[in-house]
Amino acid sequence: MQLAERYKINEVQGDLSVPPEPYPEENRRYLPAMKAYLHGRRLSYSTAKDNCWYPTDSIKEKDPTPRIVIPCFNSVGRPYWQGRAIIKHELRYRSAQGGRFQSIVVMWPRILEIAKKEHHSEGKPLVLVEGPMDALAAAAMGHVAISTMGALFSEYAIQYISQNISFDVSVVVIPDVDAPEFGTSVVRLMANAGRKCVMRVSEEGDDLAAASNKERKHLLRSVK
Repeated sequence: MQLAERYKINEVQGDLSVPPEPYPEENRRYLPAMKAYLHGRRLSYSTAKDNCWYPTDSIKEKDPTPRIVIPCFNSVGRPYWQGRAIIKHELRYRSAQGGRFQSIVVMWPRILEIAKKEHHSEGKPLVLVEGPMDALAAAAMGHVAISTMGALFSEYAIQYISQNISFDVSVVVIPDVDAPEFGTSVVRLMANAGRKCVMRVSEEGDDLAAASNKERKHLLRSVK
């Protein structure tokens, strides 16, 4: 069974109340900085690249901060993305207009690994987190991962995700340490939909991305 068929991920409804913003232009000059930033956080540049992440410095005319553009999804094909600063900046993320709380990031395990082994993620739980870096950490370990745009999200987004994944897929929810209410809310919504779902919290770092590889593996273990 192909991964896309197994998880049946669809896009989440977007907000059309404001004009959409196009994707920022790529600036390959910042590829080394993007790689260094991700490697410095023990995150996979290769997995990020496979999921179409890229560097830019053209998100805002008056803010040429180099950022990683992270594609997001919505049901109407509305352009939506987040831009994560790769240098120290008071505003870590800049996002496109509209649709933030309904949008999601979907991360897939490495394409080449899937091509070599069709059932690469077979038996592994789907991972639901509150940030794209956490989703990247999970995808690099062979999981399909979905993140919301932070701890504030639309219940519709979680309900829609729940309705569009196969019932034989278990879900692991990993909230940030400082926002356990995100995890309990998501688990409640998933349980109400009849999903097999557990919540796990890192004992090492603030979130999955900050955890060691050993801790990540422990958090991402199968749901019994």
